[in-house]
Amino acid sequence: MRTSSKQLKQLQDLFEQPCGREIDYEIFADAFAHRYFLRNFWKAVFAFRADKADYRSRVVDLGCGSGAIVLGYLAYLAVC
Repeated sequence: MRTSSKQLKQLQDLFEQPCGREIDYEIFADAFAHRYFLRNFWKAVFAFRADKADYRSRVVDLGCGSGAIVLGYLAYLAVC
C-alpha cells in the first residue's frame, strides 16, 4: 500500500499539536511506519553504538511499538 502525502501531513500535524492528541494508529499505521520506522531504527543503532551497549543474550519486545528499537539492537549486535 502506498502512503499518501495527505496522510503523512495529517500525522505530522497531530504530532505537532501541543496537547498531544491521541493518534489512531489503525488509520495512520502505514504513514507512521513510512515516516518514523527507519528514523527510529537508525536512532537506536547509533544510540547503542554511542553507549557501547553490553551484549544481552535475551531481548524482549513488549509488542507496544513497531519493533524498530529491537531490530536496531539486533543490527548493532551483528556488527559489534
